[in-house]
Amino acid sequence: MSKFWTFLNSQVGVLILGFLLTSLLGTFIAERIQKNNKEKDLLIERERQAASWERDKKYEVFRRKLDDGEKLIDELSNLMNSRFFKTQNVYTNISSGSITEAKWNDYYKSVEEWNIKMPVIRNKIKRLLSDSLSMVLNNYETDDPYLTAPSSIHGMFYIIHKELLNYYYSKSANNKKTINDMLRSLDIQTDNYIDVISDTYLNATLNFENHLDSLPIN
Repeated sequence: MSKFWTFLNSQVGVLILGFLLTSLLGTFIAERIQKNNKEKDLLIERERQAASWERDKKYEVFRRKLDDGEKLIDELSNLMNSRFFKTQNVYTNISSGSITEAKWNDYYKSVEEWNIKMPVIRNKIKRLLSDSLSMVLNNYETDDPYLTAPSSIHGMFYIIHKELLNYYYSKSANNKKTINDMLRSLDIQTDNYIDVISDTYLNATLNFENHLDSLPIN
């Protein structure tokens, strides 16, 4: 035992012991660094995957929103064109004396379809675009029984419908000019409205898409 301690106290023993301790400590430090690097790499990879998943999810939401918006604009445009065309057509038939009950009922179906779909479409415009644009479509002014000067698309159709009812049942031509003026104004307003919501929606989706494209993927 004394020889062993004598050897350790010798210069060679100190060198060997120092080498062993350095090797062990170096191995420990290297393993620790390697472990930390692996944990760091794993954390970075998880963060990258999370960011990639979030980005893909945003794109999925964006694409779904884009599809919903396109369908909404198409649906509203078709509904509005159908209502306007049948309004104009039934007015022409009444004016020319060629109106029939079947033609009037066909027009009335477009009014019913409009009234049924309007609340849903209005809410979609509010959700996908803005509250102000939904109010331009329908601001509930038709709740006023004394409404004469509507400011919404729905209000304009409502007033024209009342005028057509009087024209159809009374066969009086006293309000022909009023209906003509309303039809011209409504034609302009409906076209402008579709243009506005289309442009607004396109700009909103493009801005969102550009924002997503600017996000780093890592």
